[in-house]
Amino acid sequence: MKKGIFSVLILLIVLVSIMPAETTLREGKTGISAHLVAGKNDGDDVGHVGLGGEYGVNSHLSLGAGYVYVDGKWPLADHALELYARGYLFDRPLDLYAHIGTQICFSDEIDTLYTFSGGLEWQSSFGLFIGLEGGPVLESSSWGYLLGARVGYRF
Repeated sequence: MKKGIFSVLILLIVLVSIMPAETTLREGKTGISAHLVAGKNDGDDVGHVGLGGEYGVNSHLSLGAGYVYVDGKWPLADHALELYARGYLFDRPLDLYAHIGTQICFSDEIDTLYTFSGGLEWQSSFGLFIGLEGGPVLESSSWGYLLGARVGYRF
């Protein structure tokens, strides 16, 4: 029974991902989202909580900006401005994407973190989207990884 339900669920996901979209999912649309990611940077635990907005330049590219709170082992706790670009492979409800971003931290001095990630995003017919992502994070002399999720709405 469980295998049958799982098989039907996988079949539905595959069918939804290959169905052509009647309208573009991202082009010309504004989106808002929140994300939570956690991982390690130079051996220390680190997490990011963020809120942001994005604009779909075309069906395969979104540009965004937002606020991020970076939390880690002292003194790595900071507020940051995040700027990013997200490229999508397909224009489908279930899509793969690559994310490249920078977080400009404003503490005693300006510091930057660079994030690169890949993920899987699903968008409903009414604009709600959910994504799972993971990838490396680079700081001036250290590196690490982040894994997490985001949820948002495009209108």
